[in-house]
Amino acid sequence: MKNTRQIIKKWYEALSFPKEYDAEFYEALESCCIPDGLTAEALDVKKEPSAENLLSVLYLCETVEEKYREKGIPREILLDTLRDIVVWTDTWTGIKGHLALGQLDWLSHHLKLNLFKLGRLQFYRLCKAKDSVPEVGVLEGDAVIDIHIPAVGKLDIDECKKSLEQSKIFFKKYSKKMRA
Repeated sequence: MKNTRQIIKKWYEALSFPKEYDAEFYEALESCCIPDGLTAEALDVKKEPSAENLLSVLYLCETVEEKYREKGIPREILLDTLRDIVVWTDTWTGIKGHLALGQLDWLSHHLKLNLFKLGRLQFYRLCKAKDSVPEVGVLEGDAVIDIHIPAVGKLDIDECKKSLEQSKIFFKKYSKKMRA
């Protein structure tokens, strides 16, 4: 069985963090103290951005991987979805001037299998429409899938169309498995 530090290191490497973070990451890893029984549901999403947040989220990736495997969701989708952790680490490290991860409220959706990156776009699993949009036939309370445009890469219309097609296939295949 892997220990906590091995799990965190595995995900740091799997998500291809920039080498410039290595020194701070390994220093933080040596002093890390992840609470026993940490779950995505127990993660304090209001914590100030920190290296400790990064270590906690990377640790939780192991459980996310197990859930993806149980539901038969491909590893490529797992890795593509979880690479958002790198994006938010880049953002918060730039803001703080040292290795830090914030945006835990957003990232908790990834950890709870509520958000998936499929091609260029991210999709938040089936939810209820908060408002009516009669022009497209959506009424408040209808089942919808929220779409998020990540702030990385070029926003290419053809790539977005491919993502939308991928999402149709993905949610048709996996939505019942996600409720289980």
